[in-house]
Amino acid sequence: MSCRSEESVTAFRYFVLESDTASAAQWFAFLAQLPARVTAIYTSGKRSIHALLRIDANSKEEFDAHAVPLKRPLKALGGDSACLSGVRLTRLPGCHRPETNGIQKLLYLAPNPSLVRLVDLPRLRTRAGMLARWKQLCPRWNPNRKAFQ
Repeated sequence: MSCRSEESVTAFRYFVLESDTASAAQWFAFLAQLPARVTAIYTSGKRSIHALLRIDANSKEEFDAHAVPLKRPLKALGGDSACLSGVRLTRLPGCHRPETNGIQKLLYLAPNPSLVRLVDLPRLRTRAGMLARWKQLCPRWNPNRKAFQ
């Protein structure tokens, strides 16, 4: 009778990965090295960071087969290996989490991710690049001045 039962799942598109014990730096390093289709990374509104991996499994068996190589490294980082189940809820970035008074924040989004490690993707923006872009778009802007001209 529950909507959160394995019998209610009609598609196995994503994994949710999370760790309540790894530091943010360790967790991001792990995610960056993971050869996976990382669709989104976001905070839980408390202390953990969640990652949504696209797998598009055709069955529960295929879903479980994708989970096997992730369990060991996930466990080594203190990740929640129980999150590798087909019945898993995830956080919704941009929403308030009342029990912690926190905001769930979106950190990374790739709606159509490719199967490549994040560390191998080209860097799209840097601070220096953004500053140069702002200077080009607004020549009057000068970061050394206290106000706009």
